[in-house]
Amino acid sequence: METQSTSGRVRCGSRLGILFGIFLLPWGLLNAQAKDYNILDYGAVADDQSLDTSAIQKAIQVCHESGGGRVIVPAGTFLTETLRLASKVDLHVVKNGVIKGSGDEATYGQFKSGTTDSRLVTRWNRGLVIGEGLTEISISGEGVIDGNKVHDPEGEEGMRGPHTILLADCDQVRLTGVTIKDSGNYAFLIYSCSSVVVEKAVFLGGWDGVHFRGKPEAWNKDVTIRDCRFETGDDSVAGGYLEDSLLENCTINTSCNGIRLIGPARRWTIRKCDFSGPGKFPHITQDRHNMLAGILLQPSAWGIQAGPVEDIVISDVTMSEVACAFQIVTKLKENPMRGIRISNLKATGIYEAASSVEAWEGAALGKVHLDATDLTSDPKVFDRVAGLASKPANLARPVPAWGLYIRGVEDLVVEDSKFQLSEDTAHTVPAIFADSVASLTVRRMLYPSSKNASAPFKHQGVKLLDESPTK
Repeated sequence: METQSTSGRVRCGSRLGILFGIFLLPWGLLNAQAKDYNILDYGAVADDQSLDTSAIQKAIQVCHESGGGRVIVPAGTFLTETLRLASKVDLHVVKNGVIKGSGDEATYGQFKSGTTDSRLVTRWNRGLVIGEGLTEISISGEGVIDGNKVHDPEGEEGMRGPHTILLADCDQVRLTGVTIKDSGNYAFLIYSCSSVVVEKAVFLGGWDGVHFRGKPEAWNKDVTIRDCRFETGDDSVAGGYLEDSLLENCTINTSCNGIRLIGPARRWTIRKCDFSGPGKFPHITQDRHNMLAGILLQPSAWGIQAGPVEDIVISDVTMSEVACAFQIVTKLKENPMRGIRISNLKATGIYEAASSVEAWEGAALGKVHLDATDLTSDPKVFDRVAGLASKPANLARPVPAWGLYIRGVEDLVVEDSKFQLSEDTAHTVPAIFADSVASLTVRRMLYPSSKNASAPFKHQGVKLLDESPTK
């Protein structure tokens, strides 16, 4: 993958895998000698009652020890407790085949104590399908992995149970074609993995769809998510410590945030995606369906996760019925942000708050470029404005503008952009408010004026302003 930086130069991924890996077939299909291992041959019974854990695990182990191949899950529903993947194994779930989690939360395992990161060995990190320290692994097919809505009264929020697929320190990973539904927590959680492809997968219900985590010395690298459908209760794609990655051509429907970055990221491209609310599946812990932000970049939102957010490219994106289109916020010196570009983003039905680009408490927010953004807000946003903005929390909150709020940016360019209202409404709120910007360039910006608004474009503390707006 190549990403376009805000300076116009082309930056390349750090690995050859990001150029070629996303086009490779599952490793086993490249080897004409790779064998299939049908779980029925190892004692599995498709009756949705018998526990098939031992049979499926035996097929995985034999496949691995024989040099690799496909473990076939045929048509039918196979009930299982925790399964542990092995290198060079493709767990292939055929059409009408279902791997279904045991309904007993006490039967789920976690990462083994020998994992390279001891912090992962916690009750929270339990899963239906687990892999750690593996290479060349795949989960494929047109079948279903059913988390079975397994909740844990001792888990987070008094209900979160095991994740459906849980990986750590793995390389050359593919998740393709399958549907993951009703996860007890996240559908697909990865820690410090590399060369990961998630393609043509479907995520239904549960909490987060794809979630990535890491640490300063161990990022997730070369993660491609493409042609997927997300219909999630919580954030569709979320996490941090992500490098040289791509999210493209996905449909995102959620009762929370579409994309939520809570940690560092470098060279991440998000393009050709459609975001829509309200969510088809409820946010389980809050019992609601309304969608929050389309794209939320807020490093260290869940505690300090040191590292930069840089060279993020968002382009050719559509949104509807979102609380706000995007919120880009840094609050800590440990999370400098720069090289953010949003291009050709169109959002309608913005119902709660202005989009924003913000830095607080001495944090650095460098070059940001917005071009060809087209944001249409519902007059309901006027119920959520304020004379002064409070320090941002984890959700959209009142700010002193209805279209775009800017604070503490070193170099911001806004050009060829429109901020509109779905209804002509009298108001006193500016469309755009810029505060404490070192260099602000505004070219060909369109926004409606109001007889009652003293200044549709308001700014203060702007050191250098190059303005040529069209009202």
